[in-house]
Amino acid sequence: MSSLLGITREGDEHYILNLTENFKARMVNWFGGLEERIVSMIKTGTSVALIGPHGSGKSVVARYIAARLVGEYYAVIDLGVDVATFDSMLEILHEVSNALGFYDPLGITFYDSPLLPRSEPAMQWMTKCRYVIDRAMYLATRDIPTLLVLPYDLLRYSRCREAVERSMRIVDISEYLRYVDLRRVLEEVFLSHSAALGCRKTLGQFVEYVMEKHSDLSGVVALAAYGGRHYARRGCAQSKPEDLYEEALRSLAKLYYDLYSEVFFPTCQAARALATPLWLSLEGQQLPTDLAYPLANVDSIARRIALLSKLGPQDAGVKEEVLEELKVLYTPREELAPAVKWAVAPKESIIKESLRLTARENPCLLSPDNPARLIRTVYKGLLVIDSQTIFEFAKVIASLSLGRSEFCTNKIGKYV
Repeated sequence: MSSLLGITREGDEHYILNLTENFKARMVNWFGGLEERIVSMIKTGTSVALIGPHGSGKSVVARYIAARLVGEYYAVIDLGVDVATFDSMLEILHEVSNALGFYDPLGITFYDSPLLPRSEPAMQWMTKCRYVIDRAMYLATRDIPTLLVLPYDLLRYSRCREAVERSMRIVDISEYLRYVDLRRVLEEVFLSHSAALGCRKTLGQFVEYVMEKHSDLSGVVALAAYGGRHYARRGCAQSKPEDLYEEALRSLAKLYYDLYSEVFFPTCQAARALATPLWLSLEGQQLPTDLAYPLANVDSIARRIALLSKLGPQDAGVKEEVLEELKVLYTPREELAPAVKWAVAPKESIIKESLRLTARENPCLLSPDNPARLIRTVYKGLLVIDSQTIFEFAKVIASLSLGRSEFCTNKIGKYV
């Protein structure tokens, strides 16, 4: 018996691990149109990157497509396996009529819980995505397409983003979901998971509550699944949708926190560097990235500004040294670049909710300092490094007082 991505073959029969026939049938019902679109592209030799928000059903679609193609005598090749396994898969390709490369670094696993995101493979994608893309490119030379599944953030902040966009057709699941009866889909997800635990009731108010809180479609399928499970564990008793939502969110929040901490702030040093811009971002306030970088060094910046204020004309040499040190403290650290860009960027609603709930458990993300004070310190340092900047600020104030906005195009405009 051989197994590829949880799709098992015994003789001429193929099986999907951990999915009941009922759940499999529901997947066909939900995503039939999207499935057909992707399958038709794959069969013409086009590689596809299926992207979308977290928890919006991407992995469900991808696993069903993989299972369907196995049933049509395709070999499904996991691009994330070790070298020996990948080579052995290549050796048997001549025994099958067709093949498909496949990689879903965050999707459900068929060997454990079908809902459990895999943060470790997600980290592998962020750090070693090049070898996955290289494998996909190699398969393409043999007329074998690839199906890649990525949430938005794992594509946006990946070093392989350009290669993915250049070599694959991008399909966004959120564009598809806006044209289906999403409420019905989520009710069926909810019911299928509550029924698996012996509950045959549904809770329509919960689905409406989820759709209202997550209009960006992030987390909706995952929340419906977890909501159904928690509803059954409550004995199918009438529940307030907000209470059930809180339970479902807590189940998801830990998973998303583990993922993002592993990818963007795995050490205390990295967490401290991101703390202020991240918390501001979770509240909908985005800083320019080049203003966020020096916040990690704000204490050192403050000490050097204080030292400069005590130096006199006779200390010109020392002043030059301190100014050079300040410039270094404002220089972006290459290893933190993707993390800083993520920290200051807008977040999906499910990620904002999850991190607000869990990030306070990380003491390295909690700063006793007022963000406004830290930002003022960084601005002072900018003025010290480049004295001309103070005149730019003066021009901005004058423009504002005259009702003009031409400052938006100049150097200082992005900060204002």
